[in-house]
Amino acid sequence: MTTIKLNRCCPYLTENVTLEVSDEIAVVLSTGGRQCDSYKRRKRERGECSLDVDPGF
Repeated sequence: MTTIKLNRCCPYLTENVTLEVSDEIAVVLSTGGRQCDSYKRRKRERGECSLDVDPGF
């Protein structure tokens, strides 16, 4: 069993909450967090524009 801090998964929580979860769930949560960070980094580096903008953008 692994102890995790829910504040890392749910930043909107205002209090510090720790929870004991199985190892499989801890792996899934850490993988999802890394994928989210990777997506945000790629979005910031490459830029992202909407298809709803005017032509000539």
